[in-house]
Amino acid sequence: MLKSIELTNKDVYDLKAWLCQQEDIISFFHNLQQSTLIVSHTIQQEIGGINDNLARYLYEADTEKKIERVNLHSALCEYDGMIGVSVTNKNSADIRITLPGFNEFTRFIPGGFVILPALAAAYLVRENIEPVLVKRWLMQTTFSPFNPKTDLYQDQLWVLSENHALIYSERIASCQIVLQGIHDMADHAANAKISGWKKAIPIATEMCYQLTNYFHPYQQGNIPSHLISFAAGTILDELVQVSYYGSMGRITTIQALLAKLNKTEINPHAVLALKDFPVSVDHVIAVAAKIKTKQDIPSIYAAVDGYYEDILNLTYMPTTTVM
Repeated sequence: MLKSIELTNKDVYDLKAWLCQQEDIISFFHNLQQSTLIVSHTIQQEIGGINDNLARYLYEADTEKKIERVNLHSALCEYDGMIGVSVTNKNSADIRITLPGFNEFTRFIPGGFVILPALAAAYLVRENIEPVLVKRWLMQTTFSPFNPKTDLYQDQLWVLSENHALIYSERIASCQIVLQGIHDMADHAANAKISGWKKAIPIATEMCYQLTNYFHPYQQGNIPSHLISFAAGTILDELVQVSYYGSMGRITTIQALLAKLNKTEINPHAVLALKDFPVSVDHVIAVAAKIKTKQDIPSIYAAVDGYYEDILNLTYMPTTTVM
């Protein structure tokens, strides 16, 4: 039932060429074979690395000892006619997955298990959540020099410079889940419920509308103008994770951030640059996660005000020297 798959350089090139010919947003079921192969190829590169969000849920079945990332081995495979990724323990002990719902997407084998993206996509459809791929993001990660084993996704400049938050809010507003990596499988798809997504859709719709108006007639602007959407997008990503469905603090924080969009203070299409990245964004995200009651809401506005002030102070108009 388990068959190894080896992708040659030509196979990867052909896969990239197919992706280039598609629309920017691709239904997972537009070509199930290609989608599962791309997603499996992506996951195979992530397993055991710095972006492996599943690793913290993996334990040896007999000893209950947590499995270290370095002891995880991944390989492309075909299991029962479906393309996936085999994940095995280099110590040969069987693996137990403690993440609720993730077993829905797997089949267990000696010393490990197989992740099958097609099962995840089928589960999401049953929950009335549509799985999609984003061509631009895959080109930046799976089909680029970027190394998902050693480089963090969130540290990459293209996440900020290309204004991923606008694209992401459009997807959530449309009840579409981006399903193309282990983060998506583990943090969003596992145990996903449409009831939880419905709590995020209104704020995603509002976010998409306000960002579209702010950046009109384009989808992006200068780097300083992306900092509000960057923070809002990071928090929106948490809102569609099972543990945070309907989080009042996160919804309120996104609303507070969107209220700061002001073309007269930061024109997204002006020639503006950033002196440094405002680390106060971490405080905003932390406060959004911490707030539980209405009495604590003022701390959200204080954190957002501080972040916005930092953005203004770090924004400048570069000068050019005429020779």
